Order: sequence, then C-alpha cells, then structure tokens
Amino acid sequence: MGINLRADKNLQNMKKIHFSYVPAAIVALLLCGGCKKDSGSPGAAGSGYYMRFKAGGVQKEFLQNAFGNFNRQQSSSTANYASTFGATKEQFEAKKDNMTLVLVTNGQNMQNLGYTNYTTTAPGFKKGYIVQGAYYDEAGVFYMSWSDDYAAVLPAGVENNMKLTITAATSTELKGVFSGVLYNSDYSKKLVITDGDFYLKVQ
Repeated sequence: MGINLRADKNLQNMKKIHFSYVPAAIVALLLCGGCKKDSGSPGAAGSGYYMRFKAGGVQKEFLQNAFGNFNRQQSSSTANYASTFGATKEQFEAKKDNMTLVLVTNGQNMQNLGYTNYTTTAPGFKKGYIVQGAYYDEAGVFYMSWSDDYAAVLPAGVENNMKLTITAATSTELKGVFSGVLYNSDYSKKLVITDGDFYLKVQ
C-alpha cells in the first residue's frame, strides 16, 4: 500500500490540515469536562449525556466529557461553519477510549441532513467540507477517516465512508447519529464504526 514521495508529501500536508481540528476538539472536551467528577456536572457520567457506537462490532459507550458545539462560524471573513461532538470513557484521559466528530460546511450546518465525506447524490445527503471521525481505542491507537478529496494520494483501497446527521440542536443539547470507516496512521488497520449516536451537552 505504498505511495510515491510526492504524493506522500501532499498527504502529510493534508494530514496537518485535518489533524488541526481533531486535537483542539479533544482538548476542549477534557477542559470542559472540568475538575468536578460528580454526576451533576454537565457532560459527566450520570448526567444522562453519552456517545455510543460499535467499533469493529464491539459496543462502546462513553459517558465522560460528553460535549459538543453546533454551527459556529470559524471567522468573520469566512462562510465556513463548524460543529464538534465527542466523549471519552475516562474523565482525564485524552489518548485512550475517546471519539471526536468534526463537521465543517460552507454555509451553516443543517439539522436532519446526512453529511458525508464523499461525493453523493443520494436524497437527504450532502458532502460536507470536512466530515471526520477521530477515535482513540483502548490501547491508545489513533484512527481517523479520510475524504474522497484525497483519493489520489491515499493508498489503494482506502474507503471514504463517513456519515453524520445532527438530529436535534438546541442551545443546551445536541443529538445525532453517525457511522464510518477509519484507519490507523499507516493504513494497516481498518476500523468500521456502526450504530453511532450521541446526546451531548452544548459547551
């Protein structure tokens, strides 16, 4: 699954762009998780907020740092809007057992529209500027999805199949569903995410 040096350099540059969204989202989850561990803390275990999904067929349920934000304009000089969603298994562990989803669109993020990271004409679905899943497994292995925009420089056979739908968004809570195909850093491991849904506190 090798790629040539020029393509590899292009891919590294693209990774820098995409990875810039992910660490910030993870750090935000931990910071907003706060120093309180009581069940009444927003986004904490026992609060009712969660992110659930199957990773390779194994059920996961993350109850800590269950936060998100919706439809934030990235700057006054751009028409891009971003939303992030995530949760962790442990309150203060950033590099194990956590899932972060990132959505960036040209124009406002919409509810009840299926955003994809691949070009589609399916009714009710639309390709987003960025639709990305990022996951640390229980061993700390990092997985991420890739858009079909990068098909020319990705190894042959890499699937672009991330889907995200925001089903409800208020000033305090977010709900949605997701699924996708993620890969580790050298594309030697593929991880299929299914049956994903979340109920998160707005941070």
